[in-house]
Amino acid sequence: MSRSRVRVSKRQNWDSENMRKAVKEVIEKRMTFRNACIEFNVPKSTLERKIKQKNLDPSYDTGNKVALGPISKVLSTAEEPELLSYLQLMEGRLFGLTSKDLRKIAYQLYMFWII
Repeated sequence: MSRSRVRVSKRQNWDSENMRKAVKEVIEKRMTFRNACIEFNVPKSTLERKIKQKNLDPSYDTGNKVALGPISKVLSTAEEPELLSYLQLMEGRLFGLTSKDLRKIAYQLYMFWII
């Protein structure tokens, strides 16, 4: 018997369109923070943060959500094969590379691609 997964966290449990509407209502002074939170079902702290960001940068998209979980990839799909071929070359030459060495090499490659 399989069970369906139950979400543990209540983070980012709001609708992005409702957040946009709530920010618009509060900025145009048609609603208070509290009333907008209740009517649009968004967290007050998140609404306050989005309004501050919108006031600093009017082009800021208030409905976007931050990705939860692991950080996105650092190396692109073009850089990964280059790193892999270098590591395989070092393995073929019997250089014992540790995970710390791998991180240093990946950082150097990343800095090379940025510059």
